[in-house]
Amino acid sequence: MPSKLNLKHDMAFKSVFGADTKESQIALCSLLSSILKQPVTSVRVMNSELTSEIAHQKHPRMDLLVSFDDGRLANIEMQVVYDPEEFFYRMFYYEIRLASRQVLKEGEPYSNFHPVYQIVITDFIISPEYEELVEQFEQRNWKEQALKYAGQLMQLIFVQLPKVPLMDAKDMNLLEKWSFFLKYFEDEGKQSIIEDVIKQEEGIAMADKIIKYMSQEWIDQLNEEFEQLSINDSIRMENARIERAKKETQKEFVQTLLQSMSIEQVAKVLQKSVEDIKSILEFNS
Repeated sequence: MPSKLNLKHDMAFKSVFGADTKESQIALCSLLSSILKQPVTSVRVMNSELTSEIAHQKHPRMDLLVSFDDGRLANIEMQVVYDPEEFFYRMFYYEIRLASRQVLKEGEPYSNFHPVYQIVITDFIISPEYEELVEQFEQRNWKEQALKYAGQLMQLIFVQLPKVPLMDAKDMNLLEKWSFFLKYFEDEGKQSIIEDVIKQEEGIAMADKIIKYMSQEWIDQLNEEFEQLSINDSIRMENARIERAKKETQKEFVQTLLQSMSIEQVAKVLQKSVEDIKSILEFNS
């Protein structure tokens, strides 16, 4: 039996929602409408990367960068591997870079700054305390009051696919249907529900139509690439875990020595410089 496209692969995701076609536009607007909970009728897919103006500056890959007719910007990213060391920092970094794409002209009021949305669709739970399918973050104070005027200018939105409920398609809202489609499209055991959501929603039907246009060779290539990337990510994560454990053990050993020795003595015993010992102690697990 021919394999079905795994939409959790960011390249597959981009192939469906980032194409310059009527079907892709309808599908993307429908997906954005479901996430933002407001009608979206037209968007423009922009360059998928943010240009680095400064040499050696990090050059993040933006999975799907879009602009709205009113000037708003959104970056939509599909994530399947959770890296606790980098994930949230990277999302905040992307959001800031996204906002910085807006350059106001001299004399232009700051109120012309448009909202930006960093939308991250994850195939994992970002943290146990976040229990909803969609978790949306904006600027608020300790009393949970939104920052006046600017509170919603920069929003970080997570769609947690494992939170999508298993139910009849007729009982799902639009976001639940999209989440189910993205999560389980290639799952042979969920095809009856997948067929129902395709029949019930035009945007999802357009996404399915785009996939049907793809050659089996291209689908197999994308799926194989996804599997290899998943393996590489798992290896990278395990290596990072081992390195982190090694540094934690080293730090604990140095702290034990410092209970009875000066830092200079510890450096001499371990044949390291005092600066190296200080660096070991600064490690934050």
